[in-house]
Amino acid sequence: MLDAIIPNNPDAAPNELAQILDLIEEKNSRFTRDRRFVRLLELAEMK
Repeated sequence: MLDAIIPNNPDAAPNELAQILDLIEEKNSRFTRDRRFVRLLELAEMK
């Protein structure tokens, strides 16, 4: 379901996405192994 709402275009991602993902990683690093987290991280890096 999450894949349906994650944009493929990095321009559509929020500007703060990288910062948000950093905060999530600090609080619970197990999410970094989740494919959905990785997809968001890749999207943030493309910005």
